[in-house]
Amino acid sequence: MVSSTRIASTYAASKAGSSASLKNGPGRGEMRFFISYSHADMNIAESAYKLIERCGFKAVRDEKEISGGQIVEDRVKQLLSQSQVVIPVISPASLKSSWVFYEIGRADAAGTTIVPLLTHPALLQDLPDFLRKRKVFKSIAELRKYLKDVRDLTSSDGYVNSLRMSGLEAVYKSRASIPDYFWHFAKDANFSVRAMFVSGMFLGAVTLENAFRTKGNVAFRMLLFNPKDVDLRNRDLEGANYRIEPDEWSLATSKAREFENVTVRLYDEYPFWHLMIVDDRFCVVSHNPIGKLGYRSSPVYVFSNNQLEGNLFDVFCQYYEIIWRDSSPIS
Repeated sequence: MVSSTRIASTYAASKAGSSASLKNGPGRGEMRFFISYSHADMNIAESAYKLIERCGFKAVRDEKEISGGQIVEDRVKQLLSQSQVVIPVISPASLKSSWVFYEIGRADAAGTTIVPLLTHPALLQDLPDFLRKRKVFKSIAELRKYLKDVRDLTSSDGYVNSLRMSGLEAVYKSRASIPDYFWHFAKDANFSVRAMFVSGMFLGAVTLENAFRTKGNVAFRMLLFNPKDVDLRNRDLEGANYRIEPDEWSLATSKAREFENVTVRLYDEYPFWHLMIVDDRFCVVSHNPIGKLGYRSSPVYVFSNNQLEGNLFDVFCQYYEIIWRDSSPIS
């Protein structure tokens, strides 16, 4: 199911710059909803169009956006690529329309959010599986409520407030864009750093040693991915742009053994998150994509412990403690 919160987050991500503190949300009028429909459903498509516009968003319909002389297919592709949400009007006529399903297929392939609008609730059972599993509007009234929720989330005040509740403080382009990544955040620690990496070697043994020695009063708990785990071999087979070489990995872990304030453990589960938790104040999170994307393309998010309901700092701390509990000592 796709929530209005996810829509707002997806839209914000598409507007994000390379590195920024979060101060202002996007303007409501910039968000675009593409309406896909059969011409037999012109009336309900027009109702949806007017409703979207009244809520302060941009509604897109082919008849209103395609002028004479334009190649229809090319223009539709362009309009779909510019939209954050696609709303296909589902009726007996549209279920037989190859054009409607062409537009749905283009949107699905691009990862665009698709939320069907049914002309009758009974049509839910006729939807293909990949659409039935999504959020579905069974009436114009449900669409109206949904648009109001999205409007509240994407309004300047509402959007920023929702992000602040999560604790999100800053976004960086990637780990590679932050010089001395580990030390950049660890230097602010007063008593603890809990870290979860694929391995420590890419940080550089010098950077690690500098952090451990300079912060001798800080307890470092380091989780490293087990280099013998089958998931690591699968990663290599899928064309990862770096590997954990045994000699480099040994160098990083041997450096850690030299310091009493450092504990290193191994975990076997594929590292979905690359994570650092500094004291009880903030955590630094980035996704570990499989394959060639790697750390040069995954954004870095900083969440503070603002102690509000919905704070993601607590979620990532709990995640870390679960992995730590199931990890094994380094041999």
